[in-house]
Amino acid sequence: MNTNDQALETVPGLLFDAALRPASHHDALRSAAEAGPLPVADVAPRSGSGAIWMSTTTIDGDGRIAVRAAIRHLGWAAGRVTVAADPPAGRLTVTAGGVQVVTAKGMLRLAVAVRRACTLDAGDRLLLIVPPDRDVLCAFTAYAVERWSSLTSREQPGEDAT
Repeated sequence: MNTNDQALETVPGLLFDAALRPASHHDALRSAAEAGPLPVADVAPRSGSGAIWMSTTTIDGDGRIAVRAAIRHLGWAAGRVTVAADPPAGRLTVTAGGVQVVTAKGMLRLAVAVRRACTLDAGDRLLLIVPPDRDVLCAFTAYAVERWSSLTSREQPGEDAT
């Protein structure tokens, strides 16, 4: 009983005060509860060649980004990589081998020249993507994602993107 001496009813996963709900809402919830549990969405990671891996990371005060999960997904060990920047596109491309290093803790320090060219500062976020069937990690800046988002929002339903 609650403080108003009104009965509380329990529906699996949901607690509500039946006296404060309209009868139609109460009846709908009761019939849904009697019908059994709700279906659970399948959120297991997809496998196969069509799967894409995505995450985000934040640039720390030393210009580093966390890439541990990405290199694990790629099957790379910590070690040397190459970071290529495409500032107008707002994209960084990381490939195995090179002069830059992914530490044992999975951190990659972006060169000052790369951060300046892409106008990246501490606290900025990057969208990390590992395309299917490719040995490359792509990192997209916020302005690249915003530009892509604004382009897709201009499309009209039924029109193809150009």
